[in-house]
Amino acid sequence: MAADLSAYPDRESELTHALAAMRSRLAAAAEAAGRNVGEIELLPIT
Repeated sequence: MAADLSAYPDRESELTHALAAMRSRLAAAAEAAGRNVGEIELLPIT
């Protein structure tokens, strides 16, 4: 179930940018390790 962030537009933008930055770091790390980023699964932890 997705969270409704419509009441917090700044937070939604912040999370969107943070996720994009994390995916970029993940891609760079995968490349440095000689791995295919498509083989790596990102799992959320709460």
